[in-house]
Amino acid sequence: MGLHTELPLEGEVPPELTLGRVQEENVEIGFHARYPGSLLLIPRGIYLGLGCRRGTGMQELAAAVEAALAAHWIPRCAVAGAASIDLKADEPGLLAWAREEQLPLTFYTAEALRQAEGDFSPSEFVKTVTGVDNVCERAAVLAAGGGRLRIRKQAAHGVTVAAAEKEMRIVL
Repeated sequence: MGLHTELPLEGEVPPELTLGRVQEENVEIGFHARYPGSLLLIPRGIYLGLGCRRGTGMQELAAAVEAALAAHWIPRCAVAGAASIDLKADEPGLLAWAREEQLPLTFYTAEALRQAEGDFSPSEFVKTVTGVDNVCERAAVLAAGGGRLRIRKQAAHGVTVAAAEKEMRIVL
């Protein structure tokens, strides 16, 4: 059986598995199947960063998230959590969306968001309103434990979405 992974491997591959060679039967670990008929195991390592205008509804948030994930070929089942700024902690649409999606929602202060490391898309308007130049990208990176930004800020209908991938590995 072939074993194919987008994630780093740690440990010894069992003799029943052939790493990186296409076989009649294959197991793939990652976000995309490359070989027809493979068993695809999708890790839950994507964290969303969200921003929205006051009063944004759950449907607008859901549509923006779905569009961003689809545009980058990231399956919804790979999403492990979402985050935003603490100014949004009482935002009904955001809270309803997270509840509907059954995702943990983390809120960060502007100070915590400023501490996120990386190259982010700055906005003077966002900085004036929130005290930090970018909410969604920074929140995604923090929620992913300092992970790699996979989706830069996507904005539509008063919603901003970004996504970061947590650093993961397969331990055999």
